Amino acid sequence: SIRKKTILLMARHYSWEIPFSFLAFQWAGIIYIYHRNQYIDRAAIWLVSTLAVQEIFQTVVWMFGITADTTASHCNLFNTLMSHCIMILLFAFPVIQLLFAYKTSFYNDLFRRDSVRKVIVKIAIAIYCIWYVASIALRIHSEVQSAQPICIFVGENGYQDWSAMLMAYPLTEHSAVWMFIVYAMNAMFFVPNIALLALYSPLWVIVCHASCTLGSFVVLYVLYGMEAFSMWILISLFNFVWILLSPHIANCMVDSGFVSFHNPSKFLYGSYGHLVQHNMLKSEFTDDERDEYDYERDLINEEEKERMLQ
Repeated sequence: SIRKKTILLMARHYSWEIPFSFLAFQWAGIIYIYHRNQYIDRAAIWLVSTLAVQEIFQTVVWMFGITADTTASHCNLFNTLMSHCIMILLFAFPVIQLLFAYKTSFYNDLFRRDSVRKVIVKIAIAIYCIWYVASIALRIHSEVQSAQPICIFVGENGYQDWSAMLMAYPLTEHSAVWMFIVYAMNAMFFVPNIALLALYSPLWVIVCHASCTLGSFVVLYVLYGMEAFSMWILISLFNFVWILLSPHIANCMVDSGFVSFHNPSKFLYGSYGHLVQHNMLKSEFTDDERDEYDYERDLINEEEKERMLQ
């Protein structure tokens, strides 16, 4: 109808400014935390930059990919290309979450619980790598089989609707088996947010990320349905706040006596920091830094020995 085309044209011309403004904030934040380099700053960059790159694609879709004739199965070539780029980033997010957890979580080989936790995270990463490939392959198969392109279109609430890439409608509309498979694989997208609460140590580092990512999406889904997937700009802002405040939270924990030690230049604090310094606690995040520290310490000792011998 004429009214629908008018709404879509307005969305095309006026909606790109919103993701663009968030985009500017996100990249400014990424540059800042990279140079600040305290605690989990650089380890978390992959989490936030994935959403920031995705936001670039969303912005250009608003600008050039959505027209008055765009639907779930009909769009221009640019829209289809950007839909595939967003799909690749979107389904990579759970894998990046687990890699972040493996890289920054602390574990102590003296405790069986920590050894089991580390193995579970490794297995989860392997499973989700397979899940990622299968998710992309399933949607490409649906697209090729039906000869219908994957398109991003404007939903009823005026936001981008990604249901065409998420639900693989050509497969699920005519097969209950495919519908079950797609729904099950989509549900796995949120499992890492729950699993990290049990697998990550220390808990305070991950609880904000996991709860905000899952909780905010649930709220958005209730309000906006399938359009919630395209509203990751809000979730990304929660993650940015969490990362920006993490050094200050650690300082508050020290000041309140909750932990007794912290090192703002590295991811060390409390009993974890003491144990890492004495090589009793291990972390993939600190292994490289500890090796570099040991090398520098040995070099200083050698120089001191040579000076004393002279």
